[in-house]
Amino acid sequence: MKRRVIIYLSLALLVASLTVFAQGFFVIKSDNTKLMARPQGKSITTLSEGTEVKVIESSGKWSKVQIEGWVLTDSIVDLTASKEEPIIKKDKPANKEDNSTANKIKNEETKAKKTEVTNSSFIYDKMKLTRSFGYTRVQGEITNYSGIYLKEAKFKITLYDSNNELIGTGYSRIKKLSANETRSFATSIDCDPTQVKNYRIEFQK
Repeated sequence: MKRRVIIYLSLALLVASLTVFAQGFFVIKSDNTKLMARPQGKSITTLSEGTEVKVIESSGKWSKVQIEGWVLTDSIVDLTASKEEPIIKKDKPANKEDNSTANKIKNEETKAKKTEVTNSSFIYDKMKLTRSFGYTRVQGEITNYSGIYLKEAKFKITLYDSNNELIGTGYSRIKKLSANETRSFATSIDCDPTQVKNYRIEFQK
């Protein structure tokens, strides 16, 4: 009976190991194993012994792996985001497509100079006031609904107490603010956040 149990356990372990192998899951067997961008390429980082990886491709003595884990959301950036303005290199001869893009940006900048932008052109959201090293940290999001591209947008943030008396003023600048784009902003103002009962944000022309 005991021998039969041992045989069953051995078979179960064998099936489990074969299942893991079939799925391509492995563990790193030594510390400071280099993770390369490509075979014989630049080292991205090092992996510790016991790190779980998934093999998705093999070529000769190299295996392409994936690592699954968790990081703080604030520590990563979305490479698919397309909110940044196009970059045109000055040392590259301009072709028809480059000229078209450059003219578009130039036209947007000219339009921004000719069109009046008012405080009603912006929406402020997710406002948050916190204490930071004796200052009031004011942060939130600004959305540009003016319909034009702004090379630089300057905003004045004014804080008031319960008697509507001014207790602090600060400024925030946002560069290359496109139409309908939402951007985060933050500034520190020398006052006690517990005294703040109201605030006002104004676009500076």
